Amino acid sequence: MKKLKVLGICASPRSKGNMEYILGRCLEAMRRNGGDEVEIKRYLFRAKKMNPCLDCGGCYLSGECVIRDDFQRLKELWLEADIVIYAVPVYHLGLPGQLKCFIDRLGQSICAAHSGECNGKEETMPKYLKVIAPLTLGVHQVSGQEQTIMQIINHALIMQCLPVSGDAWQCYTGAGGWTQNREEKDAIEKLAGEGDFSTMALIKAIETTALRALQLARVVREGLIACREELAGDAQYRFVLDKHCSD
Repeated sequence: MKKLKVLGICASPRSKGNMEYILGRCLEAMRRNGGDEVEIKRYLFRAKKMNPCLDCGGCYLSGECVIRDDFQRLKELWLEADIVIYAVPVYHLGLPGQLKCFIDRLGQSICAAHSGECNGKEETMPKYLKVIAPLTLGVHQVSGQEQTIMQIINHALIMQCLPVSGDAWQCYTGAGGWTQNREEKDAIEKLAGEGDFSTMALIKAIETTALRALQLARVVREGLIACREELAGDAQYRFVLDKHCSD
């Protein structure tokens, strides 16, 4: 059985801080629950250059984004992954610009490269069926956490993937927390060390999100293997069938 590949993306441009901490807690839980079954990679936006989409149409001619920066490497990792964990700080009630640039260019370039393979000339996205989980953190209590989570969920749906959350009551649509107006880079780690109630609820949400993401990825893998003959004639499933069912 092939290993499940996990990609943890820290979308904060800051050096070692709160987002890296909560991503680390999630990946630790993934490792505890998955053991040798999972292969984990981590990607940090820190010191990376991610330019915005120019809507130039170049990717429709070559199948690749014409802008050369750190986008290409993250796109490769995203395509390889079975589970993508986005650890996202709240900026102005939503996604930070660097991550939005990646998401815009990912959708455009993948659609350009692969949509025609699915249904002739019609623009149809392949079924990537990656499990996508959002973790988010704001400085203030109600400062855009749910909106940021919904942006990631919408991204998952557009990319023909499966959004997942942890368990209620701590987690309905994704794991979201706040640093209680503290701006230190290690604020969440300190609050967790103090046993702060809302921070411990966030940690619980992160851990159950990791577990449910892993379980759903297993269901996807086993379901594809079980249904491969039925799905083989549908070009939209070609990518995931090649990924999970090839020798």
